[in-house]
Amino acid sequence: MKLRAFARWLGVLLVILAAAFLILVLFRIPVVMQKRASAEAVEYIKAQRLTLADVDGSNLPPKPDPALVDATVEGVDANDNGIRDDLELAIFAKYPNSPYTRAAELQYALARSLYLTHAFDEKTWAAVAEQNERAGRCLSALRVGFAETKRLSGEVEALILNTELRKEIYERAFAFTVTHSGGAAPYCDVEL
Repeated sequence: MKLRAFARWLGVLLVILAAAFLILVLFRIPVVMQKRASAEAVEYIKAQRLTLADVDGSNLPPKPDPALVDATVEGVDANDNGIRDDLELAIFAKYPNSPYTRAAELQYALARSLYLTHAFDEKTWAAVAEQNERAGRCLSALRVGFAETKRLSGEVEALILNTELRKEIYERAFAFTVTHSGGAAPYCDVEL
């Protein structure tokens, strides 16, 4: 009799332990998936670089459909270089004869755009911040003075944050702010 009661009690305990283990596994799945998504995003962010084709205009996208330009946060990126086409075309239009300024602004636009599209936790935010720091130093490398560098960065930021939704998402990204190591040299993706 005692053996049966013990076996029944042990069976109930094993069922409870199995259920607890299953619940633990089910709760860990989203955490593991989030870590994997974060690691993939960090890898993507760190790999983002302008090419000479992006700067010289040979990779210039066609003018996007105006109805699609602001329809999503990401916008249209037909040439798949990480910069919204309307933003890229505006930079080319503003600096048709200044490849140095164009290169620095395009790199800055790419880095700042990543806050909207890829900064969703502390690790991704830090990776974007490192790209942003490199891009800021690339703008400074134009050696046009602090005020002009500030004007150029403000110009790009105004183009990036041209809708309320983009401004809101940009602000939300900074909830993940953490200290980071800074962008490593070389700062400019394209040396002209």
